[in-house]
Amino acid sequence: MDSQTFGEILSANRYLSAVAVAVILWDHIITFDEECRAVWSNKRERVLWKVGFVVCRYASDAVLLFTAYILSGAFNLDTAVCDRWSWCFTLPGFFCIAFTQALVGHQILTLWAHRRAITYLIFGVLSIFFVATGILVVFIGQRSVAEPLMKTCIFQHISQFVTWYIGLAMVFELFLVAMTIVNVLDTPRTRDVEILRRLNRDGGLSFMGIFVVLLIVLCFLIWGKLSVGYVLLPPGWAFSSVITSRLFFHVNISRKNGVEEVITLDSYNLSERKMTDRDRFIALP
Repeated sequence: MDSQTFGEILSANRYLSAVAVAVILWDHIITFDEECRAVWSNKRERVLWKVGFVVCRYASDAVLLFTAYILSGAFNLDTAVCDRWSWCFTLPGFFCIAFTQALVGHQILTLWAHRRAITYLIFGVLSIFFVATGILVVFIGQRSVAEPLMKTCIFQHISQFVTWYIGLAMVFELFLVAMTIVNVLDTPRTRDVEILRRLNRDGGLSFMGIFVVLLIVLCFLIWGKLSVGYVLLPPGWAFSSVITSRLFFHVNISRKNGVEEVITLDSYNLSERKMTDRDRFIALP
């Protein structure tokens, strides 16, 4: 790679890491009221889910800020600092992806009304995913070294375990998307447009958003250049964190209120028919 190309990629890294920080901080500002209602003032929510959410959301902030600091080029760095950064960037990232899959799996269980067969299926697949996550994290061994001239940290190679892990997360995400679609199709509906309404209500579009983010990153890691593949990791992580947080808010606020936030066409038509029948009965002589 020539110096001009390396400089362009380095500039893209710096700008996109700053964009990732801006995105996640702006999301904090515009969703602070939802976070208070869904997490901090929600006494029904279990402590384990709250801890997972806090680590996933705020650890993402800390790591993305640290990444922007490392890639800014404003400070002198050594290999020890870069090595600590690579571990800080890797481990919380894997935890956040794992928490996302657990959250989505929990949402799918809610949609299927905790049917026993579906519960066993999702818990089985989720257990396989977490066991594979633990194994891959042990073998990641992702290291970065300092580049004194550019005042930044660079990865020397793409670990195949990183690629495998993102691919595994994508397969699990596709499984959950398929379960959501099957649940929607299994529910009686009045017209086909109701499918999109129910997918939006049940978080199916959020699942697809997470899948698309993982797919883009995976494609660049497999077919792109080393440095180009890692350029997209900070913004990809930021958008995945934003989608996960909003899905978490949606699930908890809906459960806290005890009602669905989106009224389906079926329920609307049913209530309309009841009102019509009652009006006809009253109108009879």
